[in-house]
Amino acid sequence: MIEVINLYKSFPLAGKEIPVLKGISLILKKGEMIAIVGASGAGKSTFLHILGALDSPTSGKVIFEGSNIGNQNDEKRAQFRNRQVGFVFQFHHLLPEFTALENVMMPGFIQTGRRQTTVESNARDLLNRVGLSDRISHRPGELSGGEQQRVAVARALVLRPQLILADEPTGNLDTHTSHEVFALLKELNKQNGITFVIVTHNEKLAQAADRVVTMSDGKLGG
Repeated sequence: MIEVINLYKSFPLAGKEIPVLKGISLILKKGEMIAIVGASGAGKSTFLHILGALDSPTSGKVIFEGSNIGNQNDEKRAQFRNRQVGFVFQFHHLLPEFTALENVMMPGFIQTGRRQTTVESNARDLLNRVGLSDRISHRPGELSGGEQQRVAVARALVLRPQLILADEPTGNLDTHTSHEVFALLKELNKQNGITFVIVTHNEKLAQAADRVVTMSDGKLGG
């Protein structure tokens, strides 16, 4: 589904180029769940941002179903993000003035050409599947941390993307809730055949993924 070929990324700092990713190559299969572990500063989040077309590589390629997303223009990269990718972050980034249902529907409001009745139906179904059917009208401030993250997971899935990128999705949760959210991601992965790439510091949780790769100093190991 995705082939990463010799990926490099550097950032300018004080007149110098600071290398962050140093020649990463990786193949992601459709429906696979991969966990990426490693110390802070290893380049994990930068790698995830490039996979999701939130950033561009300095060199190298990210091939998604035959197309190199790294060298596409801003409009095509935005289309790729909106149509093919769902994002889950450590901090849920829910909008406090909207209900759980409205937050889940938000990607559909942003993307033109989507029937709002279909988006709402998908949102209600997903909130039910993540165990929040009775919290659908609650605003984020009325939900626990785990419930808010479940809303964020539903939001990432509402447009039925092929790829979910999760950056420390349990990093702000207690141990019990972390296990619950990770189990939910695994369940959705298996039920829907969506490819998941999850960055986490928690190696114990990562072992539940199909494959674990370690990132160290901008490089991937086995």
